[in-house]
Amino acid sequence: MDGRIVEWGGTYISGSTLKSLAGVEPMTHDVWLEVPHGEDRLIDDAELFDLSAPGVEKFITGIKTITIIVNGRPRQVHKVELSFLEVVRLAFPDAVINETTAYTVTFKRGPADRPEGSLVEGESVRLKNGMVFNVTATDKS
Repeated sequence: MDGRIVEWGGTYISGSTLKSLAGVEPMTHDVWLEVPHGEDRLIDDAELFDLSAPGVEKFITGIKTITIIVNGRPRQVHKVELSFLEVVRLAFPDAVINETTAYTVTFKRGPADRPEGSLVEGESVRLKNGMVFNVTATDKS
């Protein structure tokens, strides 16, 4: 695991247990099976991974990277959930919540439990790769 030898007594292990053994923050990190001469395989938190399968030798961890689209532009974030204000600031970096400007946030292509909707101040949303956000600013004058 990340260059260290870790003993595990069972045949199966979950992605979340691998993260725990590696000592990384589960919400901000992912774990992969390192595949020599191939593409490393992402291990999902709830997946029970068979350690006895051929070629299973090394796991690596790294910071999550989720690509979302905000106002038509791809943005990479390193967390699985964003707040209303964080989404607004991806669209308008200098955004300030005040009495004169209102922000509207809508999204689509979200995770199965909330594939589309809107966000208001104080809310957060779980992210999914390819999720699309539209953020508009309106003058309240």
